[in-house]
Amino acid sequence: MIVIVCAAAFHAEAQTTLDELKKQVFEAELALAKSRFTLRDCSAAAPATELADLIKAQATKIGLKTVAVQPVEGSETIAIENGHDSPLRLNRIDISGRGPFEDVDHLLRRIAMQRVELRPP
Repeated sequence: MIVIVCAAAFHAEAQTTLDELKKQVFEAELALAKSRFTLRDCSAAAPATELADLIKAQATKIGLKTVAVQPVEGSETIAIENGHDSPLRLNRIDISGRGPFEDVDHLLRRIAMQRVELRPP
């Protein structure tokens, strides 16, 4: 009976250790993935115009004909937890148009992936 209790206790401790190790591996993999992403420098003179042209070109490639892109004036500072000003700014754009759901979804995915670049290893 004592052997079974000891074995069960050892198994529970091993499972807890395994769960902690899995969590540490996940956090390390996430940190590595985050370190490989960079954001494009948008401090150029007209990033909104550049993005609008890019979206229109992508919409044309996909086959959406009635897409209007309008940059919204001004930008917002992105809030960070410690209360300091973030060096990143959020610029907004309005996109309107019509088309099949699949084509619109494809366009939005292309827009999302276009602004993120991978660093070479």
